[in-house]
Amino acid sequence: MTDFPQSPYEPPPSPLDYTSAPLPQKRGPSVWISWFVIWLIVILISVVLPILGGRKRLAQKPSTTQPSVPTTPAGPAPTPEAELKIASRLAIGCHELTRSDPEASQAAMPMFVNQLTVTPKNPHEKLCAAVVIGDIQGSDAAIKQIDAIASDLKGADQHVAPPLKKLYTKGVSALDEDEKDLIKTNLGWYGELALVHDASPDSPERQALVHPAVRSIVVFTVAGVVIGFALLTGVVLFIIALIRISSGKIVRRLSVPGTNPAPFVEAFAIYLFLFALGALLISLLVSGDTLQWEIGLIILLPVAYFWPRWRGVEHDEIIRTLGWHTGRGVLTEMASGILAYITGLPIIFVGLMILVILVMISHAQPSHPIQQEAVSTPAQIIKLYFVASVWAPIFEESMFRGALFGYMRSRWRWLASASLVALIFALIHPQGWTTVPALFAIAIVLAGIREWRGSLIGSITAHALHNGVLMTIFILGVA
Repeated sequence: MTDFPQSPYEPPPSPLDYTSAPLPQKRGPSVWISWFVIWLIVILISVVLPILGGRKRLAQKPSTTQPSVPTTPAGPAPTPEAELKIASRLAIGCHELTRSDPEASQAAMPMFVNQLTVTPKNPHEKLCAAVVIGDIQGSDAAIKQIDAIASDLKGADQHVAPPLKKLYTKGVSALDEDEKDLIKTNLGWYGELALVHDASPDSPERQALVHPAVRSIVVFTVAGVVIGFALLTGVVLFIIALIRISSGKIVRRLSVPGTNPAPFVEAFAIYLFLFALGALLISLLVSGDTLQWEIGLIILLPVAYFWPRWRGVEHDEIIRTLGWHTGRGVLTEMASGILAYITGLPIIFVGLMILVILVMISHAQPSHPIQQEAVSTPAQIIKLYFVASVWAPIFEESMFRGALFGYMRSRWRWLASASLVALIFALIHPQGWTTVPALFAIAIVLAGIREWRGSLIGSITAHALHNGVLMTIFILGVA
């Protein structure tokens, strides 16, 4: 297997020292203006918009006189959140896989049922969870759940509850076609699951519904085993890396800007402002699927090069600072990025554990806009993979670990530089405040890769691998 030649832009290697500080640089007015723009946009995205969104939801909160969903019998109900969807699929999948082993089912199912009782965030989700509980524990359990939430149901859910209770009391055959359509229309997959309550476990109708649930639990099980093994490997590699760094055996290939680093933070501020403006205009002017329009914002990427060039920075210095070179060869850099990502998994794991604790304490619901994207056709799946594993890694690594991190390393030590860049990276992502520790940890690992390799190829590869794994789990296990 051949590799590309070593890049002429790669600086001479030096011992990997995460504590040494660069020479201080004088800050001009442009730097202060750039940081003002950067923090203004970060605050707007991470603080102001979530507050406004929360107030909007509160203003729309159902009262005793105004239902939260249409009151027409066929009116659509809210879509259950991904967390309930995952809990439901895992419960049904485990139930199907343990049908032939009553002891295993009796041992496992109480855990899943308990999860179904604590996961729902509103009466509609509780109604959906009642269907799953009924499928696992029988009609009496479903009726008990429906009766417990009957007084809280509003709008379309009020019309669904009586025929649903009738189904569990007298059987599916007791329902007329209008009642079946009502259940199916307002509860979606959960309604279809309720309508096969009386069917045999091996019936084609039931198998078609529970197959995605079985697939989900298989996917999550396999993913858990693979990720667990990778994490153990990462712990070993992380210890080895610390020893080699302390002994000076791992060299740093990052090149920091010379006497004129300011254009790089200016370029990042311009990019962030234009990206936020473009995303706002798209949300206001485009209805429906906006993802394909947001992909077009990659036209902002040349700002990272042309702004510093216009400000007088030499071509070679721009390429080295941004990491837009092949380092010691494309394949070598890609392999190094994968190895370094696995080495950094313990750090990412710590970030994920903090996320889990925050979610448990706050009961906040992390989410990502990509959860709302359709994945029913190959073209839609390809689009999501392109965004997650090509567009985002190239775009974000060039701007965050390229322009901004390159500027910060001209002023601060590695840990301070990586932490500030990681904080900005985490705050402007739309997953919610509880995900900040996890995103921060991922960004720290990516900054470490950039420091080690110099070329962006390693951090782009690691970023693409991380997003690709999550996207695969999402598509096979949740979507």
